[in-house]
Amino acid sequence: MKSALPRVELKLVSRNDWESVVKLSVAPDQVEFVAPNVRSLAEAWVRSDGEHYRYSPLSIYSGVMLVGFAMSVADHATSDDHWIGRFMITHRHQRKGFGRAALLKLIERMTAGGGVRLIRLSCNPHNSAAISLYESVGFADTGKMAGNEMIYALEVKE
Repeated sequence: MKSALPRVELKLVSRNDWESVVKLSVAPDQVEFVAPNVRSLAEAWVRSDGEHYRYSPLSIYSGVMLVGFAMSVADHATSDDHWIGRFMITHRHQRKGFGRAALLKLIERMTAGGGVRLIRLSCNPHNSAAISLYESVGFADTGKMAGNEMIYALEVKE
């Protein structure tokens, strides 16, 4: 019998937790797979122009414990262009179900308003743990690349 997933909550990164988000880290053998969170926060601040792209940097909490970071990206010009721009669980909380719980919660958050038909993300082809997680919730390899990363897509059923 499978155990229940841990409860997680996604919150917009705030002035109260941004420094803690920046300090989150993955295991040393995973560093090449995920951009530093400080870069992601800077990207969200600089590239969210309000008219075209909307970046949502999100803290992942389980109770009061910060366990990870994610960032969704929506393109206002095309209602179906949604990306998971970043997704990471800090090394101390990996393999405890937080990644799956947070990914499902993120997909739910991104599709809550309706109209989202496709969610994409990119992943280093050597990141087998992430690929396994993404495929287990329905993402499929599109056969396309973004730089040196494979693009995966999840078709949203309404």
